[in-house]
Amino acid sequence: MSDSSSPTTPLWEAVAALVWKEIVAELRSRGMLTSMLLFTTSVLFVFYFALELDAKARANVSAGVLWSTLIFAGTLGLNRSMAMEKEQGGLDGLLLAPIDRSAIYFGKLLANWALMIVVAAFAMLLYAIFYNQSFWNLGLWAVFLL
Repeated sequence: MSDSSSPTTPLWEAVAALVWKEIVAELRSRGMLTSMLLFTTSVLFVFYFALELDAKARANVSAGVLWSTLIFAGTLGLNRSMAMEKEQGGLDGLLLAPIDRSAIYFGKLLANWALMIVVAAFAMLLYAIFYNQSFWNLGLWAVFLL
C-alpha cells in the first residue's frame, strides 16, 4: 500500500522538467546567454590585442586566457540564473514544489551546463581564430564536456 499523503514526482522527471523550464526561459529572454557570449567575445578580443607577444609567448598564455574566460563567463551565467529566480519568486515556488531538492540542484546544473557548452563552442571558435589554434582539438572538447 502506498502512502498518498505526499505526492512526489520521480527525480528524473523533475530534473527533466526543470531543465526544460530553464532552457525555455533562456530562449525567451536570451539575457543570460547574450551576456555570456558578449563577455567571452570582449575578453578574448581584449587579450588578443593586449598580449602582443611573439608566437611562442602567446601560445603559452592563450590557454590561461581561454580558461579564465570560460570560468568567469560561467560565473556570470550562474549568477544571472539565480538572480532571475530570486527576482521573479521562482526559487520560492521551486522550494515549495513536491519534488526532492536535489532535483532543483541537478536541473539547474544541467541547464547551466548546456548553456556553458554553447559558450565554450563560441569561445573555442574565437580562440581558434584569434590565437591560431585548431578548432577540432578533441582533447580540449573532452575537457569542455566534463
